[in-house]
Amino acid sequence: MTCTEYQTLSDGTQVAVIAVHGVNKNPYFAAMLIGIFCERHTGDTVAQVINRIKPEFLYK
Repeated sequence: MTCTEYQTLSDGTQVAVIAVHGVNKNPYFAAMLIGIFCERHTGDTVAQVINRIKPEFLYK
């Protein structure tokens, strides 16, 4: 899923999308953080953005 597509989703759906990628720490904070990254990198995929964020922000 591209960042452009991700940004059109509701908050709950964004949380579900990142959960599929294994994000399990502070899901709403993580969804917001990924959304901020996606604003700058609209052509990237959500997976690419997740891989750029330090793991301690996303995983227990």
